[in-house]
Amino acid sequence: RSEEWLGNILENMQDTFYRINPEGEIIYITPMVERAVGYSADELIGTKMADLYCNPSDRELFLAELEASGGILQNFTISLRHRDGSTVFASINAHFYRDSEGRVLGVEGNARDISKLKEAETALSHQQQQLLATLESITDGVITTNTSGHIEYLNPVAERLVEGVDEIMGSHYARVLPLVDEGSGEALDDLVEFTLRHEGSFVNASNGLLKRADGYEFVLKVSASAMHDSEGHIIGVVLVLHDVTETTEMNRRLNYQASHDTLTG
Repeated sequence: RSEEWLGNILENMQDTFYRINPEGEIIYITPMVERAVGYSADELIGTKMADLYCNPSDRELFLAELEASGGILQNFTISLRHRDGSTVFASINAHFYRDSEGRVLGVEGNARDISKLKEAETALSHQQQQLLATLESITDGVITTNTSGHIEYLNPVAERLVEGVDEIMGSHYARVLPLVDEGSGEALDDLVEFTLRHEGSFVNASNGLLKRADGYEFVLKVSASAMHDSEGHIIGVVLVLHDVTETTEMNRRLNYQASHDTLTG
């Protein structure tokens, strides 16, 4: 009755339970394997487990990992060949099973089909790469901070604007980007704090003057808005820096020319 009870558990579990001998041959495998790779349990008994691997050399890697982990391996990802030729990704847990005297008789464990998870990870990675490429190609500087105002990301344009500043990542954005009012020279309000105080509503700041240690000056139009997680909680702030130095200088020249005689000044 105990064997029947255990057999029912193994054959109805969602993961595939398997046992292989020292030669790598399958001596027991549960019916759930057919859902994963298209072969029935009866078809696989007596065959080499490595025959299912997309890369047969993965068997040596699997055994090496198993040995290195002390005989108990968890979440080893491997690609398997489905009967229809497609690729199935599986997460493997395994350990050596032994006789009553401690001699290794083979390997047993369970395998879980994680193909849908891998597809989701690939899609997310592709989306992240697209977003990163976009951020790195736009002409505005982008800085993201946590809710305390400490920098977590800068795109290349923002890096060029704050060039020469040490220890950018993790520093408070106001130390890296010390913006002051053009007229008074006073420091601008903390945009992160201001944004969070207004519950994440979009903020447009006035132009700020950035004076770098190397003598370069930039007039930046800064906008700030909150970043939210999937549940709507604020997790940080994104600052967009639009360089208006040339435009500001051109407006100054035009205003001067419109109110001064070109000959006498």
